[in-house]
Amino acid sequence: DMFGVNLSDLLEGQREAMHGDEVDTSIMLFLAPEMVNLDQAQDYMMSREQLRRYRRGWLTVPSGSAGSIGRPSLASAEKGKLIYDRIYSKISDRIFLAPAPTE
Repeated sequence: DMFGVNLSDLLEGQREAMHGDEVDTSIMLFLAPEMVNLDQAQDYMMSREQLRRYRRGWLTVPSGSAGSIGRPSLASAEKGKLIYDRIYSKISDRIFLAPAPTE
């Protein structure tokens, strides 16, 4: 689960991953930059109450948002590589360093 990976030290505009935010956009800029149009990326910051409801799954992307929550404007391919490497490392550790199943 990507949300189980601490990325807070890599982020400028938030402490956790949100939809279409600095994290998502950075990863896409690293993996598939031709699919990202940063000219259309719009930052959308939620109120504390909206954020609380969103985290609990009670709120979808708000209608006032262009499709993102957070600050995609802070994204970069370099940051995307750092995020990707951290997630990859966590997955790799879980797979290859996990104890062997007992029979």
